[in-house]
Amino acid sequence: MSGLSEIEKLLKKIEFLRYELNCLARNKHLVDPEVVNTSERLDRALVLYYKLRDMRFVSKTSVG
Repeated sequence: MSGLSEIEKLLKKIEFLRYELNCLARNKHLVDPEVVNTSERLDRALVLYYKLRDMRFVSKTSVG
């Protein structure tokens, strides 16, 4: 079940980055390097999440 644990960790990271980005965007310009960097980190985490989710879905449907 390490895949589930990895996905859960990633979801926590995504929630944290969303919160952080929201806070930053309220106090800084959207083109501020810190806002852009956090947005890019969130994007990478989301892409990884969807890849992992799709891999799990494919492996479940391939078994049965």
